[in-house]
Amino acid sequence: DRMEQHRKQWYQRRVRGPVRTLSFNHDGRLLAAGSEDLVIDIAFVETGEKVATVSCNAFPFCVAWHPTQNILAYVTDDKSKHNEKHSRDSDKTTGCVKLFGL
Repeated sequence: DRMEQHRKQWYQRRVRGPVRTLSFNHDGRLLAAGSEDLVIDIAFVETGEKVATVSCNAFPFCVAWHPTQNILAYVTDDKSKHNEKHSRDSDKTTGCVKLFGL
């Protein structure tokens, strides 16, 4: 099927590491894919054309679009400096929520 062919071509061209999370925007035209190569790739679904690349300093494990706007929230496996100061277990991983807007 044509969409499956586009998906495979997009994946082969754009993503180097395993994809950890996917999300379509509110109108289904954009796809955000977070992968283990420490980026979130945002592309048009129909053409695969790149819209933006969001660099991450840790693996993104969740991406989600705002329900009516092109604002992307994403969570990474960042170490929290705040938690390191106040925790007995300084190796504990905490999630860090960040926003990206188009």
